[in-house]
This record gives sequence, C-alpha cells and structure tokens, in this order.
Amino acid sequence: MYEINKIIKKIRDDNKLTQTEFAAFLSVSHQTVSSWERARTRPTLVMLKKISQSFNIPLSKLLPVDKVPKKSKRDLDKEK
Repeated sequence: MYEINKIIKKIRDDNKLTQTEFAAFLSVSHQTVSSWERARTRPTLVMLKKISQSFNIPLSKLLPVDKVPKKSKRDLDKEK
C-alpha cells in the first residue's frame, strides 16, 4: 500500500530536520508537512518532484505505482 506520509517522515527524519525546517526548505508551512505526515492531505506531483530533486530520491520511489504516467519509472528518474 502506498503510504507517502511514512515516506515523507522518513526522509525528514533521515535528514534530521524538524517539520518547520523541512517545510522552510520546500517553501510550505509546517502545518502542510504535518498534514502530509498524518495522511490528511498528500503533496502534489510538483511538490513530490521538488522533494525528489532536493533530497536526491528517485521520483518513482515517491509515486504510487498506479499513478506512474505512461513513461517508465526509469524515464521519470532521469528527468530529475
């Protein structure tokens, strides 16, 4: 099951960032990050791409399998 909330929290924790620091890095509010981590909302595709680029994580790791566009995961990762 796709759980972006856990993935985002792991990225943040692995980089030893508070929600406020993570939010500032992405130019969103700490409430937004909290909402993502609590699975109340999800980041947009644009934000997932920004997280991917900022933290050097393949975009395909952040996307649910059923949401991957027609391009292959390899092609998505090359676009970073």
